[in-house]
Amino acid sequence: MEYRLVKADHKMYSKYFATYYKNNWFRPSWGDLTKVLSASDDGYWVVAGEDKAVGVYLSDHSIGLVFGIPPYSITTKMIDEMKSYALKSWELTEDLHAYHVLAEQEIAFRETGLVRVEIQAMHDAAYRAAGNIDGSQLYA
Repeated sequence: MEYRLVKADHKMYSKYFATYYKNNWFRPSWGDLTKVLSASDDGYWVVAGEDKAVGVYLSDHSIGLVFGIPPYSITTKMIDEMKSYALKSWELTEDLHAYHVLAEQEIAFRETGLVRVEIQAMHDAAYRAAGNIDGSQLYA
């Protein structure tokens, strides 16, 4: 499958973010969560065909707040597409910083060669406390 990045409308992006981003450490209302990124112009879609597959926040030479939009999930190929787009757009030659990476996304980020990958700390603690490798018990 081929992917491409498309600039997202900030209001629509904030609604998708509030709906699909796994946020285990802070649970404000949906309305409050939509306000978090509603004024930002740094949201992008990873598009598969005509479908929005992933939302990603690209700013300050970093990739963050990545969320899959069902039925899609985060893959190494998608992360690689985001990385390539960002490096080309920002004319960078060094690795990007990835932040607020969910524990279940870490492998996909690292497989693309991203060196600076920050796992979302509270989510990671809950993930480990659940004692399960694939995280399925956290979202059951």
